Amino acid sequence: MNSQEINLVLADLSRNGIMFYEPKNWFGFCDHFVNYNVYDGTASPDGMWQDINDAGTGTNTLNDTHGGTLSIVTSADNDDYHFLSSRSECVKFQANKEVIAEAIIKLTEASTSAANWIFGLSSVNDATLMGAAGAGPPAEYDGAVFFKVDGTMYIQTETSNATTQVTSATALAFVSATEYRLRLHFIPTSATAAIVNFEINGTRVASHAITITGLEEMHFVFGVKAGTTAAETLIVDSVMLKAQR
Repeated sequence: MNSQEINLVLADLSRNGIMFYEPKNWFGFCDHFVNYNVYDGTASPDGMWQDINDAGTGTNTLNDTHGGTLSIVTSADNDDYHFLSSRSECVKFQANKEVIAEAIIKLTEASTSAANWIFGLSSVNDATLMGAAGAGPPAEYDGAVFFKVDGTMYIQTETSNATTQVTSATALAFVSATEYRLRLHFIPTSATAAIVNFEINGTRVASHAITITGLEEMHFVFGVKAGTTAAETLIVDSVMLKAQR
């Protein structure tokens, strides 16, 4: 077995919750939310996550669940948002460096087709990460994401190089109160091109080609946005990033 085959085996093991850190070849992190700290510039200086909200947002809560889960909560206001982001732009799509990002999430909608949520990698990590009135991800960013918007009942996938975007608008029908394992896998195919495969619960739902020339570093992002005047709660079981150095 050569080194590339070994790395792919390790990636598959990490997909099942077994993390391997290979300082010379790979880097990454995994959070099962048995503990939770945010970084706001003054308090919790060791917090792993940056909290992005509009001040009216509900309080995120660790749940008493086997293995740990985190509830990310909005307030009961239309377009109220609550996102979490890695503090740094810790990953970049580039030649010769595969990237894998995963999350296990569940959301019970306040009413049918009311919620917005997002997970993935994005150079944008501010209030515009999900637009108002179900607009979805920004019109300009670098990255790859899974998302759902109010007014639809589909999980969508998207890759973006600035304003050049590929979107699969009906990747999978969304079912409220259902757990989903989301996995995106960036695979470079040349010095300037790559594909991003999107999997949900172990099944590939989309594959997008992306030009990697000009791409910027990205944050690891996930969160929720209300689509009505009812609060929404995204339950996150775990998140994982693994990338070649």
